[in-house]
Amino acid sequence: MTQKIEYPEQATFYICKDSNDTVQAYGKLEPSQVVETIHPTLDLYLDEGEWEAKLLEGGIDLNEQEDLDNPLGDIEL
Repeated sequence: MTQKIEYPEQATFYICKDSNDTVQAYGKLEPSQVVETIHPTLDLYLDEGEWEAKLLEGGIDLNEQEDLDNPLGDIEL
């Protein structure tokens, strides 16, 4: 079973977790975007600070991560 969020009304932050409650994916979803996941938990946040706090609880520090607006860095496709 997949979960899908399509074209939210405003920027929405998400966290996907597996059945062990381990963060598997996260990001920012803009109104023009769609996200789909196979993971059983898809948590949504409108407040970026709350989302960042939940990621920290899951052991993810965004200050040590790549830029969300440029997840592939300088890779040319």
